[in-house]
Amino acid sequence: MAWVPFVAIPYIVLVNLVVYACNERSFPWRKLLSGKRFHLLAISNRAPGVSREQHPSCFWAWDLIAPSGCVASPLVPPWVLLALRLSALPYFAALFLVQRYAYHNLDAGWLLFFTNWSFVAFAFSMVVGVAHSASELQSCQQRWRLQQQLSPQSTGSPRELDMQRQASQSLLAGAADGHSDVRGCTKGDVCVAVPRQCSSSDGSSVSWSLLAKVHLLSVEVAHPAELFLTVFYWALLHIDDPSPLGSTLMVHGINNVFMLADVVLSGIPFVSYHFQLLLLYGTVYLVFVWIYFGASGVWVYSILDWGTSSSLAYYFALPGLLALAFWLYLGIAWLRDNCWRRRRCGQAAANGQAAGKDGAMLVLPGAVQQLAMDARDGEP
Repeated sequence: MAWVPFVAIPYIVLVNLVVYACNERSFPWRKLLSGKRFHLLAISNRAPGVSREQHPSCFWAWDLIAPSGCVASPLVPPWVLLALRLSALPYFAALFLVQRYAYHNLDAGWLLFFTNWSFVAFAFSMVVGVAHSASELQSCQQRWRLQQQLSPQSTGSPRELDMQRQASQSLLAGAADGHSDVRGCTKGDVCVAVPRQCSSSDGSSVSWSLLAKVHLLSVEVAHPAELFLTVFYWALLHIDDPSPLGSTLMVHGINNVFMLADVVLSGIPFVSYHFQLLLLYGTVYLVFVWIYFGASGVWVYSILDWGTSSSLAYYFALPGLLALAFWLYLGIAWLRDNCWRRRRCGQAAANGQAAGKDGAMLVLPGAVQQLAMDARDGEP
């Protein structure tokens, strides 16, 4: 159908522009909707002390999230996350070996497919995650050694000391703001938020380095893209695909287990405004497919063939399916955070609370409890 590209291309461009304009730091929003109270921002695992009403000061909302969530977890030690991400690299190498020597289908056309684009993005996110985790583990060890030199009487592992430091930060934030970062805790309660180990030496969250930014954005692109592709493949494409079942499961199944574990076991935040990058990634691939068709006359995926009227339905559906995959991961991260918060509040309640006039005070190690009491009393 000759008219399909004249509808599909403007539609894809329009969707990108609309998603951009929905960011309150975008040019259209600042010019037309500046000062409006409503916004379209959804975030999992906000940084300590950041309220739900706080607005971002930059396009990607870095000031509302903490990078330590990408490399730390209250469920497992940081080295477990490092090991998980490292284990994905031999998995990626194994796929190459299987396709090269067992099935002999690793040729020049390998990178034509969105499947392989997304698998490379998955491997890249894990490589960057390994570098980020290793860097933060090294920083934690250095801070622990420095603290041991300054306070020889301090006991505990680097992870335990960072957890105590993060707990004190959360207490201060909750006491100063008059609310907690934990759902189910009323005003005046001081509860410990999701721990983010490896805080900086002054107790504040680690700044967003270039490595941390690349790590988070690569996760927010690769993980939803792989989820979208897995569902799309098994629903529509697998019947006509002659690829062997072994390699198919490696790129349309098992890889999602790595990604899901990476999100559930860590504190990786998801930010709705970051969907812009995932949509741009999908758009770049569509442009690549169009250019390849113009140069070779071959469609990589027949469902995108402009010669069929049904292709328009797929073009209309693709941005929505990518958005659904992104929001599913955001929902998983949100559910993870709520489970952690309930668990922390339950542990705090089990440890007992000292009654206070304005609320309750958690019974925590002396230094942490004193910090919270000072914040409540307005002392520096």
